[in-house]
Amino acid sequence: ELAKRWSTDRRELLKVFLYATKAGLLELKWDLLCPGCRGARASHDTLEGLAGKAHCPACNIDTTADFGQSVELSFKPNPAVRHVEVHDY
Repeated sequence: ELAKRWSTDRRELLKVFLYATKAGLLELKWDLLCPGCRGARASHDTLEGLAGKAHCPACNIDTTADFGQSVELSFKPNPAVRHVEVHDY
């Protein structure tokens, strides 16, 4: 979404975000998304630590990690840089 909004290459923006994570400006999370509501139902700092399964109480369904459909890498500012509250809709 940001690459499109900023009219830049997606891979180049990902590289910038990964460098910013290494520099401590951003935090990354691996999220396991619900296929119904697309909400993050499991999150972890490492891909290895991400649970392979999760339950969505809002949709009352179970989901498994499928890299083409339900695993997402997300970034947010490091709290030392700026606090961001994350809300589920």
